[in-house]
Amino acid sequence: MGGPSSNAIYSTDATGIYYLILQDDGNMCIYKGSSPDDNQGLIWSADTTGKQQQINSIYTSDKGKYGKNWIASTSTLSAGDFVGSTDGSIYLIMQSDGNLLLYTSTSNENCKKMSDGNTGGGSYANALYEFSSVGIPANLGKVAYIDSNSALYPYPDSNLGLSNDYTKFSDYDSTGNDLLGASFTNATVDSCKTACNDNTDCYGFIFDTQTNTCNPKGKGMYPVGARQTYNGYDLYNRTPKITKPPIGVSDKITNIDSVLYQNYVKSNSDLGTKYGLSLANANSIEQQQLDQLKTRLDQISQQLTDNTNSLNSDGVKVVDQSILQTNSIGGYLKDYKNTNTKIRDYTSGMDNILHESDITILKENYNYLYWSILTIETVLVTMNIFKN
Repeated sequence: MGGPSSNAIYSTDATGIYYLILQDDGNMCIYKGSSPDDNQGLIWSADTTGKQQQINSIYTSDKGKYGKNWIASTSTLSAGDFVGSTDGSIYLIMQSDGNLLLYTSTSNENCKKMSDGNTGGGSYANALYEFSSVGIPANLGKVAYIDSNSALYPYPDSNLGLSNDYTKFSDYDSTGNDLLGASFTNATVDSCKTACNDNTDCYGFIFDTQTNTCNPKGKGMYPVGARQTYNGYDLYNRTPKITKPPIGVSDKITNIDSVLYQNYVKSNSDLGTKYGLSLANANSIEQQQLDQLKTRLDQISQQLTDNTNSLNSDGVKVVDQSILQTNSIGGYLKDYKNTNTKIRDYTSGMDNILHESDITILKENYNYLYWSILTIETVLVTMNIFKN
């Protein structure tokens, strides 16, 4: 602490206060004092002034353990911790092998010519991939019927409507195509859906989750138009529906990507009103008869469903009643066994009482009851086996 030829003063108390700093001139120094604002003179330096190379944004002071380019006495660095200069041109790292090292950085172009003449990454370079095509925007939003031969028949716009179902895209916006005077505040997602469902020109909406604002959109919104990421906005697309599906074809729409849509072979014939099915040659009278037949089949199908439900309900009742009757028969059999036991007790020591008519009749009656109960139980078991 003293200068040249100064007298040494020793103390057993830890009275020294110092700080280490990584300066932007490339030097690492230790000064007496509590901080750079309390600099009381240089104690030691690494003599690395001007030896720093390039700035490294990974090791700037604000990213170090203490968020500054200096550390005070009693500060510690664990394995992997570092202190960097303000610009990151030098940085002190406590390595996992126990070495405390002062580094500087340099960067070089890690590119080289490849055999095909293109420039690629050298050793340890990160691989970057380029996709020539992300999709086919022209196919977005299209709806088509795919027949059993994988032929594609696009539905005309006249046969497409809007359902009350929505697809949500979080943190997305679709600019433009606002419906004039349709937006409103103090909204919920449900109230926004209701407002859009009641508007035949509404193809979806943007819901601002921060201000609870509903902004209905027209036909040009995504997927026809573009969409952009926007935190706090949720994009809701109204799902299309087929207003007049072909006979025997579901009106449900299955989403596929635009490239798969392009790979289907488009039919040379128009979709028309018969959708390329075998009904294409049916005249108006035959078509009406087929419609009536379809309606009748739908009614029969519903009746079969109702009858099946009714049979299931009756089956449950039969099982419940069988359980009750089985339990009752079990009680009768128990009484019968008890009575027979008593009769045997009476007859074992009193053989002459068997000649009494009353007891004899009682025994015969219980025998008759036993066989009747056994017969009923057999019938119930048969019923259960038949039902199963």
